[in-house]
Amino acid sequence: MRSLPLALIVLLAIAMTACGTDVGSSEPAYASPPGVSVVLAGSSGPAQASLWIDGELNNLGAAKVSGLFADGGVVYANGTSGILNRATLWRDGEAERIPGGGAAVTSLWVEDGIPYSVGHAGFFEKTAYWVDQELVSLDELSLAPPIITVENGEVYIAAATGTIGRPSIWQGGEWTELPERDAVIADMFVENATVYVAGEYSIQGLAGVWIDGVLNPVDDPAAVITHVFVENGVVYLAGFYGSQSIAAYWVDGQRFDLPEDSALIADMFVKDGVVYLAGSSGLTGAAAFWVDGERTDLAAPNSAVHLIFVTDRT
Repeated sequence: MRSLPLALIVLLAIAMTACGTDVGSSEPAYASPPGVSVVLAGSSGPAQASLWIDGELNNLGAAKVSGLFADGGVVYANGTSGILNRATLWRDGEAERIPGGGAAVTSLWVEDGIPYSVGHAGFFEKTAYWVDQELVSLDELSLAPPIITVENGEVYIAAATGTIGRPSIWQGGEWTELPERDAVIADMFVENATVYVAGEYSIQGLAGVWIDGVLNPVDDPAAVITHVFVENGVVYLAGFYGSQSIAAYWVDGQRFDLPEDSALIADMFVKDGVVYLAGSSGLTGAAAFWVDGERTDLAAPNSAVHLIFVTDRT
């Protein structure tokens, strides 16, 4: 997402700022819709990872955020920080080192106040996950960033495993490959112990959703699905379609196009049937989020947003 500056003086400055969190004092970058709190994660400048909580900037310093979650009034994030790219967990902006040599984290889930991170650990970059600070190593390589979901204490991980990257799901303590070995997993969601995986299959790169391992092709042959979310059995997808890469989302198969000619969806969240999307719009890639297709721009120049989480306003 962002690259570190090369000059030594700038590197030293980054190392110093990585130790703490700076809460923005300027006007909010956006207003959340009534009744909810919109949390965004991304960057507010070169190598400056940032969270926006109801538009208020929280600067995490020299870092890169990979996962975002809010639970019990606490905002969690994970990723890497400092010039050494240390695996890091933030709770309300307070940084904690994630243990393990060579650790790198790519996704985050929180259940009952317990953060679960997933990524790689060790010299051979074996897939691993962390229950808070406890490292659990899995005896498989992962050739793509693994994704984690937790439900009732059960850990689910989607990854491309092995030396050739077979699409697989970790569930019940073991890996299960998708039947289509040429599939590429883009996202995963779990509801009521049903596993939903979105991605593509076949050499034509067709879009599909696997429900407990059974492939359901997306009707639009030109679609590319990057995100899946399920609420009360309703399947929500996001991505783009067509030769002009039109950003869109799907609700139980019905497609809704974003009105912008140039838009990129980086993340999706659904709450009470309302679809929230985060990403960028316009030729300059201005940071924005959408609520049921209506765009809100961030009043924060040179910023980018990659993750979104929505909770009830307290």
